[in-house]
Amino acid sequence: MRTRHLKTTPVAVAVLSGMVLLTGLPPVARADLDPHVQADTFAAEAAALLPAAPRRITKAAAPVDRITLGDWSAVIAWTPHIPVSAAALPDGRVLTFASNQRTTFPAGPEFTYAATWNPATGQFVEYNNPSHDMFCGALVTLPDGRVLVNGGRSTTVRSSLFDWRNNTWTRTPDMNDPRWYNTSVALPSGRVWTVSGSGGSGTAERWDAASGWSRLTGINWNLVTSEPGYINIWHPFLLLAPDGRLIHFGPTDTMHWVVPDGSGAMSNTGTTVPGSHYPKEGSWVMYDEGRILVAGGGANTTANPNDTTTGTSSTLAYTVDVRSGTSVVTPAASMAFARQFANAVVLPNGQVMVIGGNTSGLKFNDTGSIFTPEIWNPATGQWRAAADASVPRNYHSLALLLPDGRILSAGGGLGGNSADHRDAQLFTPPNLFNPDGSLAARPVLNTAPPSIGVGTRFIVAGTPGLRKFAFIKMSAITHCVNTDLRYLSLPFTETSPGNYQITAHPSLNVMTPGYWMLFGLDAAGVHSVAKIVLVDATSSVSVVAPGNQASYVGQSVSLQMIGSGPTGSVLTWSATGLPAGLSIDGATGRITGTPTTTGTSSVRVTLSNGNGSDFKDFTWTIQPQTFSQNFANFTGAGGLTLNGNAAITG
Repeated sequence: MRTRHLKTTPVAVAVLSGMVLLTGLPPVARADLDPHVQADTFAAEAAALLPAAPRRITKAAAPVDRITLGDWSAVIAWTPHIPVSAAALPDGRVLTFASNQRTTFPAGPEFTYAATWNPATGQFVEYNNPSHDMFCGALVTLPDGRVLVNGGRSTTVRSSLFDWRNNTWTRTPDMNDPRWYNTSVALPSGRVWTVSGSGGSGTAERWDAASGWSRLTGINWNLVTSEPGYINIWHPFLLLAPDGRLIHFGPTDTMHWVVPDGSGAMSNTGTTVPGSHYPKEGSWVMYDEGRILVAGGGANTTANPNDTTTGTSSTLAYTVDVRSGTSVVTPAASMAFARQFANAVVLPNGQVMVIGGNTSGLKFNDTGSIFTPEIWNPATGQWRAAADASVPRNYHSLALLLPDGRILSAGGGLGGNSADHRDAQLFTPPNLFNPDGSLAARPVLNTAPPSIGVGTRFIVAGTPGLRKFAFIKMSAITHCVNTDLRYLSLPFTETSPGNYQITAHPSLNVMTPGYWMLFGLDAAGVHSVAKIVLVDATSSVSVVAPGNQASYVGQSVSLQMIGSGPTGSVLTWSATGLPAGLSIDGATGRITGTPTTTGTSSVRVTLSNGNGSDFKDFTWTIQPQTFSQNFANFTGAGGLTLNGNAAITG
């Protein structure tokens, strides 16, 4: 392990240089709460006493530049509160929440200001949580679209569910350990795994809807938090890998495999964060199956890393590839701008956009704000600039991809000072513009199934000639952490103009249960508005391959196809390419009849439940009719005696 330089808190620098005395801090019950008190409570109070960062006036992209830079909307007032955390809901709304204060660092009871925003109408509706201050807790989306938030201010043991179907908050059983700034991951089983954070830095727990929270005794997270790194008990980088394990890939140096099932287990991957880089407060995203990009965060320098004259943030980036069950870490091209507190979003074309952040590393402060987003192209490995935003987006900001294909960038601050941003902007990506700056005509997806299962083949109708189908998980984010978000490019066939048969990924570890956005992209790279599709772990339809078949003309055939589907669903069989004289029973899947013509046919048998389907291809060879006759001591002309049988084909 290489040497890391421990970081002091940015607030300590501000406090010492400004001779500010902070009082009235809450008592500390556990040792791992100290860094939190020093970092965020001090930061919020100290930042309020510092001068505001200079304001920068940005210009909108010129029309002819929109096709390369994209464009931002006017600033949207986020009237309910400063949005610190957000989740994309299955009906297209966005849930956001702050703390028990609308615009300042929290103080007071267990309560959270929360609201939904409808991008189609611009309407906000408040749905406050009356019994849990969720400020800086971890949040994930569940397979049914509900949002689970666990932990939060004052290192609480509380946990809450938001149900988008009736807009209600419900307390779940408490965790075993209090947590603040923890990381949670939704598992394919519908359970949720959480670890670390102030108050529970050495432990992991798992939530089950039936039994609540249980501590995983096989996990000793002190192996992670004992490594050097500024506030390394907060927000470890974790994602679900294709083999069902979790990959821990930062910000501390050593990476780990984590088994989230049973009592849990940890092992060293043998890989580390590359180069001189401590990506704390960096942005990261799973941009393709089993492939992760990490960008920015803290710089690992010998100078005081919180001295704003030297800069605290990094331009460095790296990728982690876990497709093969091993961890392959590769340095990537650096960004043009050093940044901490930026947010990463994967776009429908598979590229990654990083928004906001600052060079100073100061929380609750806009000093060194980066207004220019950057877009990373996985095909080339290069970064390019996008249009400048109008508002700084730093600590406590967020970004999410919307079903209409635009990006929501919002929030920042909550410290009660000039760095508070109770607003948002929407970014329209470059590929949605014509060369003259007008909006491009977008392809359309007319129909898509409301739900599918893994490994199924499903039908989508839309604009003819689409070249790509992107599947992007609807997700939840806070503090640059989004463990839900993942991107897949689904294989497909255009069976007739505008009709597409798409094949879903066969693994729930990759195409995780829950709601996804399906985008179609045309030859020009313009993407549609998404269809929202549920990946249902219980809705898989499968067909058992019967193998290649051989029969004879004139002889009856009976072949029973074997398949399965979700309990209670209506399954329908169909077939194409059957030899003449054969047919399939749509209800039972039995193929019967008498072949009438010789030859080899390419057969496809499909089983469907209306939402998804599966098929198997095989050949069926029909041979000429054969007559056989047994002979026993038959004496023919010339005294020839025959024993056995003879066959005559005709």
